[in-house]
Parts: sequence; structure tokens; C-alpha cells
Amino acid sequence: MIAGHFGGNRVQDIVRTNAFGTMFGGEEKLRIVKLPSIQRLNHDCRPKQVMLLLEKKRKGANWFAVRASHLIPRLSLSKSMLPDPYIQEKSRRFLVDIDEKKPFAERQKHIHAHWGFHCMCSDCSISENRQNISEERISRIKDMRKSLLGFSSKASKGSCRQMAQELIHLYKEGRLHSVMAEGEPLEVLFPIQAHFAS
Repeated sequence: MIAGHFGGNRVQDIVRTNAFGTMFGGEEKLRIVKLPSIQRLNHDCRPKQVMLLLEKKRKGANWFAVRASHLIPRLSLSKSMLPDPYIQEKSRRFLVDIDEKKPFAERQKHIHAHWGFHCMCSDCSISENRQNISEERISRIKDMRKSLLGFSSKASKGSCRQMAQELIHLYKEGRLHSVMAEGEPLEVLFPIQAHFAS
């Protein structure tokens, strides 16, 4: 039985509770997709799996392949994930369905509003002191991303590379594995941009 949360019309309740928002088709429009094969995965704010929604073209129509993947410790542009066979049989699978970089209070509010529960995953149930450290890390990540993505010709190659490396370190430290790939291209890209800007 597929769970609902909001009440009212049964079909609409199931869709609102279990659907995912995604953009596809070359348009900047948010679309809702319902994926029965993964909707029963448990939520975790720091999962070991991510959902890949791969858009394919076949005979002029769009179709999608969904694959849950196990993350490896260091992600790269070309080889970022191991396929399903590497996930232990009968192991519990978790999925993140929110922005992992959101602070604790925002994640809790979003999760409760959309799915009706308070998250008690390993990241949300840590001590208040460790929670504060995590919040500071997330704040630092946001600041660093803003600095790196707002690149200017005044930045040196070394400082950009160092900042990108620190960003990757913060992702690892915070177990933000599914977004860690954001940092690695920056580590390579920004020193190159700094070189051409000088």
C-alpha cells in the first residue's frame, strides 16, 4: 500500500506525498514524477545512495531510467558511482530527497511539511554541540561556493585551488557525498580561469 500524508483525495494525496520534483526536457520547468520503484526507500539526510534520473530519447519521446547507486568516497566527473551490484544484498537503502546543504532546522521543516515526520537519521540525531559544528560547516560551504562561483580576475590560481580543495574536504567531513562532485570540477576549473584572466 502506498502511503499518503495530507488527506483528501486519495490519488492526489499519494502523488503529493510520494512524487519527486525534477527538471527535464531542456526546459526550466519543474515537473513532478512518481517513481514506484524507489518511493519506498527510507530517507536519510546523509545517504549512501542517490537517485539518478537519466533522460533518454527514443523515437522522439522522452523516457527515464532510474538507478540507485552506491557512492564511493572520492567522486570524479568521469567515474562517480558504483552500480547496484556493489550494494550489499538485503542492506537497508536510503535516499536523500532534499538539499543536503540545508541547515538542520530547514531540513526538519521541509521533511515534516512534505512527508509528515521528523527526521531522526544519523545526522539529525547528533548532539547539540556536533549539530552546531555541522551548521558552521554548511555555512562555510555556502560561503565558499559563492566565492568560487563568483570568480573574479583578482583571485589567484593558488587561492582558488586551495579553496576548492577545502570545499571538497568540508563535503567529506560533513558526509555530503552526493553533492561532493560540485567541488572537484571547481578545483580544476578555477585555476584555469584565473590563469586566463591574468
